[in-house]
Amino acid sequence: MPTTANLLDVIKDTSADPAMKIIDEVSQAVPEVRDGFWLEMPTPYKQEVLVELPQAGHFRKFGQGVKKGKAKYVERLVEALPIQVAWDADYQQGMRYTRGGIDGLLAKRAAENIAGEFQALGPTFFYGRPGDENELPFPGLTSLYDRDDFEIDAGGSEADSATSVWFVKWGPDDTAWVINDTARDGSGDSIDPFTLSVPREETIYDANGDGYLGKRQELLADIGLQVASKRSVARIKNITGPGVESDHDHGVTDSLLRKAMRVFRENGGFMPDRIYMSPRSLDQWTESRTAHNATGTPAPVPTGFEGIPVTETNSVSNTEAIE
Repeated sequence: MPTTANLLDVIKDTSADPAMKIIDEVSQAVPEVRDGFWLEMPTPYKQEVLVELPQAGHFRKFGQGVKKGKAKYVERLVEALPIQVAWDADYQQGMRYTRGGIDGLLAKRAAENIAGEFQALGPTFFYGRPGDENELPFPGLTSLYDRDDFEIDAGGSEADSATSVWFVKWGPDDTAWVINDTARDGSGDSIDPFTLSVPREETIYDANGDGYLGKRQELLADIGLQVASKRSVARIKNITGPGVESDHDHGVTDSLLRKAMRVFRENGGFMPDRIYMSPRSLDQWTESRTAHNATGTPAPVPTGFEGIPVTETNSVSNTEAIE
């Protein structure tokens, strides 16, 4: 059975204790990674994605049967792709490092590199990565959400100045980060979700191919993303401004957010757990409330909408293309 947890619970269960503190600290700046729902699962696996609920409202007459309801699903493959974060430290530089010597310098490099990887996971959650000759493609919410029923268009038109607001329902049957917990050697053995290698001395090579003695270490994990129901995610797209004069009416407002909440109510009533937006969008929303209050007094910064927590994140871009 898969275990379900947030990221902090996952790293507390791993034997890579030195990695736990680092991941805990660096993930605080990436709320969609830190506070999201995490599944430890053998991967890959085929996920049945709920796209249509069974027909309901069967009030039967005595002695008369009713038609059996049937939900509609589509099948989607969920994979956890390998991540390897590596760092090294110059041994002689480490001998002069006053905060723990070579091991202290290696720990500093670990924090820097793991922070960079986790901060990259944030935008990947929303936008995915296309992949290239060195990197596998990773699906993000932009390729997994239902564009027919769970998309609201704010109507902005200024090129490359758009942003989105995302409504996400987390859980094992909804949106979840997936981390592989089974060895890829075919043995089926369980492995730690995050594996921190033992530091080792080796020759490190610079950009010119010249070597020097150093210490090297890696963090290994297999991470994926699932959206198990079309009712798990909604998006408001083409939000523009401020400072875009022609698009001043296409920012974040209570009315716009209410339209997005309505699509959940109209499609089964499953409500999101969290709303994600950029700092620019949060400022827009706050200013829209100030402009419409009776006194003109600056409105307080909103922390939620209709009971759903709102989280600002730098992982949502303000330079999206108009779609």
